[in-house]
Formats: sequence, C-alpha cells, structure tokens
Amino acid sequence: MRLTRATLIALLALTVTPATAGSVYAGLRARADHAHFLDGATGRLPTPGDAGAIGAVDDGHLQMAALHYYDRTRCGATPIDVRIVPLALGPSLPAAKAVILTSACFGPQNSEIAILDRNDRRLWDGPATAVAVLPHRGRTPPELTFRGWGEGKALSHQIWSWNAGTQAYDFMLDLDNRDYDAEQRSLPVIGPL
Repeated sequence: MRLTRATLIALLALTVTPATAGSVYAGLRARADHAHFLDGATGRLPTPGDAGAIGAVDDGHLQMAALHYYDRTRCGATPIDVRIVPLALGPSLPAAKAVILTSACFGPQNSEIAILDRNDRRLWDGPATAVAVLPHRGRTPPELTFRGWGEGKALSHQIWSWNAGTQAYDFMLDLDNRDYDAEQRSLPVIGPL
C-alpha cells in the first residue's frame, strides 16, 4: 500500500509537538530570509519563442497590440507588463519559468505570477509580487516562497511545496500569519517531507 502525502502528514501529525512545529517554522524562516526574490524587474521581455507561455497564462486572454500586452476582458485599455524569469527547480522540472504580469488593473498587489514547466503547463498561479526558490538539497522540486497579497491578506512569506500527485505546487504555510495557516489547513504544520 502506498501512502499519499496527506495520509503521511496525518500520521506524522500525531507525533508533532509545539516545539517541533516551532523549529520547523524557524528553519523555514531562515531559508526564506536568505532566499533571492525575483520580480518583474529581474525578468526579461517575452520573445516570439515565448508564445506558448503567454498563451498559457491567463487562459490565453493576453494579446499584443502596439508593442504592449493587454487583457481586454479584465483590464480594458490598461497595458500589462509581461516578464519571463527562468527558475532553477531541479532536474525533475528543467526549464521552468515564472511569467510575471504587472498592471494597475490587478488590484493592490499590481502583479500576478504563473509558474510554468518546460511544456508551459501551470504549476502555480496567483497574486504575488515576487517569487524565490528556497535552498534545497533533496531530489524533489524545492519549495517556493512568494511575496505579495493573497485572498485580501498581506502575506509576505507564503511557502508552497511540490505535490507529486497533482504535479503542482500546494500551499504549505505562511511564515508571517499562522492564523492564515489555520484557515488554509486543518492539519498541524510539520515541514517538508
């Protein structure tokens, strides 16, 4: 019988003490504090070779006109700045990238990020202003942390971990807002597996 990640977390949750959970937070906090954040300013402009990535972001609504991108459905005549940032997510996710969209029409954070694999399949997307790959030594893809806003709450250190079952990133915890964690998960935080 193969245990799923959720089952393993539930079994391990029975043995997690508050001190252990605190040390997990402290370890992740140290890794996040030393992470190098990438935002639109660190990205490059899209090229014709990025057409697949542009089409994969925002369900293909982005269109180019007069050297600017627009999403007429959501932003009308407000232009959208599009930047591509290569991400080092390990050998199981080569050529991954972040597509960062920035526009005044996106609300308080003014930015959205989509993480794509080499085939331009979405691994994560949401409102955020920057992404960082956490230092990692394992064989699975590393955790990601985001700066920005989510669900109307200021979140500066969201941690997302790789889910091998769904082949995407799942919310793990927010280092600055444990109340948000409680809303997002019913299991205690035990750290990366």
